[in-house]
Amino acid sequence: MAGRKPHEFTEEQEEMVMKLSELFASETEIAYVMGINRSTLRKYPHLMEAGKARAKVKLRRAQMEKALEGN
Repeated sequence: MAGRKPHEFTEEQEEMVMKLSELFASETEIAYVMGINRSTLRKYPHLMEAGKARAKVKLRRAQMEKALEGN
C-alpha cells in the first residue's frame, strides 16, 4: 500500500521559505503564508536555516557599517 507522494517545493517556494525566514517569521507563519502544514515545512529545515543565516549576516553587516561610521 503506497502513501502519498512527498511534497516537493518549487524553486520559487524554496526562495519564499528562505525570504520569510530572513524576516524571522515563525514556522506557523511561513506555513500559513504558503498554504502548507507545519509538518511539511519541517521536512525542509535547511531552507529555514539558510534564510536565518542570511538575515544574521545582513544584521552584522549593518552593525559593522554603523560602528565604522562612529555611531
